[in-house]
Amino acid sequence: MRSLFTLLFGLIITTLSFAKPANDNCAGATSLGTLPSCDGDIYTNVNATASNIGSRNSPTCFNGGTTQRDVWFSFTPNAGTSDITIFIQGVNNGTNAKALNNPQIAVYRGDCSTDGLSEIACSSVPNGTNQLRLDVFGLSAGDTYFVRVNDYSATAAANSGDFTLCIEQYVPAINMGDATGSNACFGTLYDSGGPDGDYNDFENSTFTICPTEPNSCLEIDLISFDVEPVLLGIFGDFLRFYAGPNTSSPLIAELYGQDSGTPFRIQSKTGCITVEFESDFLVSFPGFELTWQCSSAPCDNQSLDNPTEISSLPFTQTGLSTCESVATFGTSPCVNDNFLNGPEYVFTYNSLGGTCINIEVSGANEGTGVLVVYGSPTDSTSTCVARGTNGIISSANLRSAGTYYIIVSDADGCTPFDIKIEETTCSLSPALVDALCNPLNGCVRLDGLPTIFDFEDGFQDIEIERDVNNG
Repeated sequence: MRSLFTLLFGLIITTLSFAKPANDNCAGATSLGTLPSCDGDIYTNVNATASNIGSRNSPTCFNGGTTQRDVWFSFTPNAGTSDITIFIQGVNNGTNAKALNNPQIAVYRGDCSTDGLSEIACSSVPNGTNQLRLDVFGLSAGDTYFVRVNDYSATAAANSGDFTLCIEQYVPAINMGDATGSNACFGTLYDSGGPDGDYNDFENSTFTICPTEPNSCLEIDLISFDVEPVLLGIFGDFLRFYAGPNTSSPLIAELYGQDSGTPFRIQSKTGCITVEFESDFLVSFPGFELTWQCSSAPCDNQSLDNPTEISSLPFTQTGLSTCESVATFGTSPCVNDNFLNGPEYVFTYNSLGGTCINIEVSGANEGTGVLVVYGSPTDSTSTCVARGTNGIISSANLRSAGTYYIIVSDADGCTPFDIKIEETTCSLSPALVDALCNPLNGCVRLDGLPTIFDFEDGFQDIEIERDVNNG
């Protein structure tokens, strides 16, 4: 009896695990109702099968020209939403714990009968992308439209998975200075010169994005930026991002110069991001272009909320990249940490204390740095342990037991990298101001020879404090 029950239970579980989505074909399309629609529901195309809608079965933009795992949605625009934005985001917090990757969609008008649909828009993303945005114009109020969602793969493995789907009214692109902000869930922002012109001298503008649509994560994709680089540490133009409704909010990133052509994404879970642009009087440049979108899914990229835990030392990992990461914070307890302006890759290590570690980041773009912080880098009570602007830390002293954060970042954008962390001999920290014998108050040897001190990386340059360490 037990064997029979086990067999039946196994068959039920197997059947459920391979069940098709309810919206596997056009006739069973999930209705999103009247727009806008962005309720945070999680959908999937896992176990979906290919649809057949007649002679128009192959969307014009789909990779390979066929659909293997498509699912369907329907919606009806009202009089105020004839121009729309469709946004798909792959998420890992769905039933399958697997994000949709390489999404591609086609939009149709008509009905689900054979040859009853007519394609009006189509989009497919580059390989390795888990989000898609498509603007569609000129829809008719009251008519029913269909969205076909599929994935594609550059190999035999499927990229099916879970995703969120939002369809909202299209918001025209905005030039910096023409508006103070936006409450839309999607949008595009240019510098004051727009897509084709340069920005002006003596600009100082802010633009605050605070979507009225409830969201768990607000993301900015910096498509390009080309602004005056810093000269003599004084002159230059700056593009800054803050996690909140104004410039008093925590700084996420401060950018200048030119992008490296690699992805640059910024995220905030505060519900708002404030963009600030400041230019001097010397020269103007082409400026920047960015898009934003909000999601009901949590910010789940590799970050402070989703770090890689180092369980033991030595620790070596190759083939890593901050290109799957985002910029979520731009300052720390460490000085000279400007490399944090880019997307960061975060590790945590729980130390028992009383040890020192060596960190070597290799195979990364020039300008990639690494730092070690005791406690979260965004916590005002945390302390800087060490930092290496060239990606190398010879000796970071983990003297206290607790959680240490190790952050790798490149200010110019994302970068590939390898990392090696191992225990090493401790070097003396100049923080020991009150010690009987240290580099700050000197030490006299009985043989009269000079005393040699080794400094922890990141602390060689010490600011003089009168009556403290100027002896």
